[in-house]
Amino acid sequence: MQDTFGVAPLSGVPMQALTVLVVDDHSVFRSCVRQLLERSDHCWRVQEAQSAEECLDLVHRECPDLILMDINLPGQDGLTATREILKHYPQLPILILTSLEVEEYEEEAKALGALGIISKCDLSVRKLEDLMAGVVHG
Repeated sequence: MQDTFGVAPLSGVPMQALTVLVVDDHSVFRSCVRQLLERSDHCWRVQEAQSAEECLDLVHRECPDLILMDINLPGQDGLTATREILKHYPQLPILILTSLEVEEYEEEAKALGALGIISKCDLSVRKLEDLMAGVVHG
């Protein structure tokens, strides 16, 4: 099973510092993602949002290089937020995260233009680095 839609892993390729916006309503999960990124060999600027509304505000103000978007958020869900963001910023890579069944949302995420969808349980430093390399090198 692929975690992304056509993004080839490019491990070992030097990367510039990128801004990653982690959108999840659980502060513990956001903290875990931050720690994963801090353990990597690269310098990351991590921003956090706990809702779609906060995410949209940060995107308009800060323009991150990548968004890690949870599906289940209070208020507006992550898929709706992804649709809204990509309407204004069609080149902004968004990776959908879920604790639900990936297969259930894979087609919808792809149709929206998301970079891919991955289970929160499968998230690792290596996967994040591969995805970031794909974002940087295209």
